[in-house]
Amino acid sequence: MIIENYKQSWKFIKDSRIYLWIIAALFFASAVFGFLFPVFFLDYINKFMEQISAQTEGLNFIQLFLFIFSNNIKTAFIGLFSGILAGIIPIAIVLFNGYVLGFVANRVVLNSGVSVLWRLLPHGVFEIPALILSLGLGLRMGWFIFKEKGKRMKELSYSLINSAKVFIYLIIPLLVIAAIIETALIVLIG
Repeated sequence: MIIENYKQSWKFIKDSRIYLWIIAALFFASAVFGFLFPVFFLDYINKFMEQISAQTEGLNFIQLFLFIFSNNIKTAFIGLFSGILAGIIPIAIVLFNGYVLGFVANRVVLNSGVSVLWRLLPHGVFEIPALILSLGLGLRMGWFIFKEKGKRMKELSYSLINSAKVFIYLIIPLLVIAAIIETALIVLIG
């Protein structure tokens, strides 16, 4: 049963690739925009970064892991299942997260040089695909409203069931790995 669900998850991803490509393109475009033009939402992003820093100060490895994992899992869950609202929220989430990533990368490069980005890359190898998967499938879920009237509920049901499988069998494991790597990097870099 687990192997079959895992295979079905990959098939659903393959069938959803156009939505994943759209989200990936929006993510990378907004990250480049955030890197090149780190001038929007300055107060909000700075306050957000200060808040994260304050919340994680003094946490041990397990507490920090749980904090990172829970934040990432919430974002992925909301991005995936809020897609039912015509895919608007996944698009907003991907644009915001891409912009913040670009903004932070710009600040890191200005303060520490380009080489520090290589130390941050390993956790993104797992976290970014998980984010793209969840938001891409959320976008797909929202497109059920554009199906023929008699096929809408069938498409929605199909998307919900298969998105839940992808979430359980692929997104959660990717986010666990990403959180372990990110926690270790934070502890090692200090």
